[in-house]
Amino acid sequence: MNLGQIKSYKPITPSMRHVKTVNLSNLDRTEINFLSKPYKQSSGRNNKGRITVKGRGGGPKKNNKLIDFHYNQVGVPGIVVSVEFDCNRSSFINLIRYDNGFLSYRLNAHGIYAGDKFIITKNIRFDNGFSSELKFIPEGSYIYNVELRPDRGGSIARAAGVKSILLSKDRNKATLKLPSKEIIELSCNCKATIGVVSNIYHRDRSTGNFGKAKKKGRRPSVRGVAKNPIDHPHGGGEGKKSKRKDVVNFKGRLKRGQKTSRLYKHTILTNKINKILFQ
Repeated sequence: MNLGQIKSYKPITPSMRHVKTVNLSNLDRTEINFLSKPYKQSSGRNNKGRITVKGRGGGPKKNNKLIDFHYNQVGVPGIVVSVEFDCNRSSFINLIRYDNGFLSYRLNAHGIYAGDKFIITKNIRFDNGFSSELKFIPEGSYIYNVELRPDRGGSIARAAGVKSILLSKDRNKATLKLPSKEIIELSCNCKATIGVVSNIYHRDRSTGNFGKAKKKGRRPSVRGVAKNPIDHPHGGGEGKKSKRKDVVNFKGRLKRGQKTSRLYKHTILTNKINKILFQ
């Protein structure tokens, strides 16, 4: 079984020629009410209802599945009931049923399918998808869902296809290499899961058309010159002419790159004036 393979389409339209999506046909679907709740989108607004991010809103309704990032069921064997898709994250998730009857969603490791076993161990057992403390995991292992502090829950390496590398261990400190190539030190009592996060082909997908982006809550972007003066500083005027020389955003602030170039020109001009005045 191949979960999350890249799927291409017949180019019946110009946009379909470049579309590449992740195949989700082999994933399971379960509906457990107490492990999900409605997800309300912010639509780019803050707590006062004012728009702070342009071009956000719309899309279908979503349910937020409650993911268990903690490692509370230590020593209790479990089994993977299903591998599912979560609309609020890039990786796949597992529905795990423990022997004590506890159900929870967890991040799926690459190569884990329905029917596989899962356990949070304290002994030396290093299988793919198993969880343990860093002091029991051998050096050079790929790990994900790493705790930044003991018993605080996993917060490092949770995106699709990423992993951290356990470089070395020294007494109570463990050295990790993060997916961003940054090297940090953590306590050896922090827990982690062995393996790589699932959906490793997530980075190879290509939407190809705007309809896929619109389903994710991305609204169309409009040029500032095409707007009215009340909506954007570049708006108004006849034709495509803008009344501003500097490129600014909708709040009137200089965009990235424009501010530094403007300051650079200003410093050159002031240096020339100082040479003329103080010669």
